[in-house]
Amino acid sequence: MKIFTPFNPESPSLQTGDEGNFKPKDKEKPRPLRIGYTGSSLKEHLWVIVTAVMILIVFSLPGKAASPLKSNTLLSLFLCDPMVHIYAFGTFALVLARDILRSNGGSFSYYIKVGLITFTYGFLIEVYQIFLPHRGFEIGDLGWNSIGILAASGILWLFKSQMWKSTK
Repeated sequence: MKIFTPFNPESPSLQTGDEGNFKPKDKEKPRPLRIGYTGSSLKEHLWVIVTAVMILIVFSLPGKAASPLKSNTLLSLFLCDPMVHIYAFGTFALVLARDILRSNGGSFSYYIKVGLITFTYGFLIEVYQIFLPHRGFEIGDLGWNSIGILAASGILWLFKSQMWKSTK
């Protein structure tokens, strides 16, 4: 692969004029904003970003914000603190996994990468909660986050062939 340098006459992005001076090629079409680990556009990472922002908003609310919803016995089962952590970080791991799967395939390092990124995000959320009134850092929440991540990894492993086909 040749790298563009202004002093490299063999550079693929330059062409020679009649006088031997190097001139840049015609302007290329502007490229979209590139971010992240895959070098793809912001639009392609939209679901990961939306999920991360939703988790940040929900985990910034005081713990008592869901109290009116917990009056229903069935809802209280699904909205208890451990289940919310499992759902939130399991969902984030699945969305992130699909995003990473587009570029890396389904190797073992893929599962490790998804788990580490998701766990780190959960840890940072817990640190952020230290500075919020009526919230705090809880080691137990990291454990529930990890259970959600492991559950998502199990789902990914079970359905990896279908997910791989749908991302191609």
